[in-house]
Amino acid sequence: MNQQNSPQEVDVLQFFKAIGNFFASIKHSIKSLFVWLFDFFIKTLIYLKKHALYLGIGVLIGIIYAFVFQRNFKPVYHANIQLKANYESGNALENKINSFNGLIKNQEYDKLAKELGLTKDEASKLMGFKLTTDINDVKLVKEYEKYLMKLDTVVYKNIEYKTYSKNISKTPQLFPYKTLDVYASDVGLFAKLNNKFEHILDNDPVLIKKKKDVDNLLSIKKQKMIHSLVELDSLRQVFNKVYLENATKSNSGSTNIVVSNNKLSGAEAPVNIYYNRIIALKELEKIENQIMDNGSILSLENRFPEFGQKESILKYNPFIKYPILGFLLVLFILLLLDFNKFINKYQKEKLAE
Repeated sequence: MNQQNSPQEVDVLQFFKAIGNFFASIKHSIKSLFVWLFDFFIKTLIYLKKHALYLGIGVLIGIIYAFVFQRNFKPVYHANIQLKANYESGNALENKINSFNGLIKNQEYDKLAKELGLTKDEASKLMGFKLTTDINDVKLVKEYEKYLMKLDTVVYKNIEYKTYSKNISKTPQLFPYKTLDVYASDVGLFAKLNNKFEHILDNDPVLIKKKKDVDNLLSIKKQKMIHSLVELDSLRQVFNKVYLENATKSNSGSTNIVVSNNKLSGAEAPVNIYYNRIIALKELEKIENQIMDNGSILSLENRFPEFGQKESILKYNPFIKYPILGFLLVLFILLLLDFNKFINKYQKEKLAE
């Protein structure tokens, strides 16, 4: 009589069978993927071969265009810097960069040279500017703390970091940190921009007034805090004198100190003064950091390098760029025509049902 398998043995056999089926399905899926990729590759080659004449014409048109209009091409070099737009000057900075690009496009190199402190010949070698907002967690936290400092303590408790970060992502132009990319045909031109670039917004009357108002406010806050520290130090000296005099009195069984009604009294008064002094020093430090952080309307986090980096040849060589663009344009038109044929065919089949 044959002995039946135990339930435990059956479970183990089913488990290994399931594992085998799983790996078999993976193997089949990988095989199917490679078959599909190979089939797609072959069909693509057949399609390109079928329309080789039209695609070749697109490439030829690109070559002709490059030869006629862009044959005197120059290599393109690139460099970037990090900026901080203080006093809510982000929009003004964006408008200024757009104006620079407009001057380059219109070949108004005299005006551009005057704006950037360059010669006309140097300005003519500039090819474009690109400004983007540089948002990262480190800078977000820093700006979040500064933002809270401007608010009332009752208000900022209801503003979470997630909410602040989300709002900045929706309106990146409000974030002060920017990255500026500069493109030029002269590899050594970039360092010359360091002379005047930090001051390109210094003539904006709106920003000048805003800077003056903020600077005055910070100066007043600083003077008030220094005055508070002087008063606390004077009060501390009074307490030290009183304690010293009481310590010399042999008949004194206790020390009672009263300085103005409902303020500091008793032996804990020096502790309160020490605590208030620490708070005042921290506030003074915050004000000093604000003054340093908002030193100028536009501050450079780093300087332009002495030499730029050469851009990819695909970006500036017209005898490569335009033939590729011609090829892709013709391919897009062909695909669009085939898609239109498919739609018409599908429509006819549906109407025939």
